[in-house]
Amino acid sequence: MEQATAVVLDNDQAQRDDIRNRLSHCGVVPICFKDEWICLENIYHVKPAFAVLRPASPAMAVRFVNISKEIQSHIPVIILSDQHEYES
Repeated sequence: MEQATAVVLDNDQAQRDDIRNRLSHCGVVPICFKDEWICLENIYHVKPAFAVLRPASPAMAVRFVNISKEIQSHIPVIILSDQHEYES
């Protein structure tokens, strides 16, 4: 059985490592990025099952979701944040 792959975008190394470890323990192959545009560029090639995003701002979250859906229309994007404005 082929393992699911996920792209992870977070500019904080410690947070990225935490997400990487959690996904790995669930049997998901995480491919991590610090830069938004490099991550988006790689979605086309990697064709991940889903994306995990810890955005720097609500505008970045919206931009990432919109562009990633243009690249791979069915990709679920999980947004991690402690700020309530991301929920909408």
